[in-house]
Amino acid sequence: MAGNVMVRNRSRNVFESDMVCAMVLIRYLDGRPITLKEMMTYFMQFSTEATLSRHLDDMEAAGALMRKPDPQDRRRLLLLPTEKEAVPAQMYLQGRLDVLLSSGFVYDPEEARKKLAQAAE
Repeated sequence: MAGNVMVRNRSRNVFESDMVCAMVLIRYLDGRPITLKEMMTYFMQFSTEATLSRHLDDMEAAGALMRKPDPQDRRRLLLLPTEKEAVPAQMYLQGRLDVLLSSGFVYDPEEARKKLAQAAE
């Protein structure tokens, strides 16, 4: 997803950039934008704050995300996708949903129980 657009320095890990994009987009589409602090917490297991900050700087410079103060607590920064990134994200997530649905995934717990019972017979 990040590809060659959002990583200015080729020596940086594209996997990390893809993870940042995915987390920002999924949380945004879920209606719960991720905060900068949360993102740092998730990445501290395998990356440094400086590295994550450079990824965010690259993505912001590429126009893929923006950092905005949380309207409910101005001390927190929210990471939000720009329109440039939101449209491909919706297409990506719709594709994932299509694959799940075609594989038998169901939203409705009652319908899921019925399918499991049928499969057990």
